[in-house]
Amino acid sequence: MGAVITLVQGKRGQVLDIQQEGEAATVIAKVSVNELFGFGNDLRSATQGRAIMYQEYAGYEQLPKELVAKVVKQIRERKGEKADVPKPEDFMD
Repeated sequence: MGAVITLVQGKRGQVLDIQQEGEAATVIAKVSVNELFGFGNDLRSATQGRAIMYQEYAGYEQLPKELVAKVVKQIRERKGEKADVPKPEDFMD
């Protein structure tokens, strides 16, 4: 369970609750969707294939201002667009 908590916190997530029932443990956490790319593989690696991940929509939250530019750049690169956000002048004739 420690590996799962470390993984969630490494993805800028918040552990909300941990429930233990017999040998099964449930970790309830809130993680940004942007950080979840590849999370399933990382989770299986951290738990030697024993963990199962479920996702549920929890609403929108504002991104911290210091991360906005970084996240926008990553998304634009992932979509194959130029990393720099276009300016209004780029659309003028």
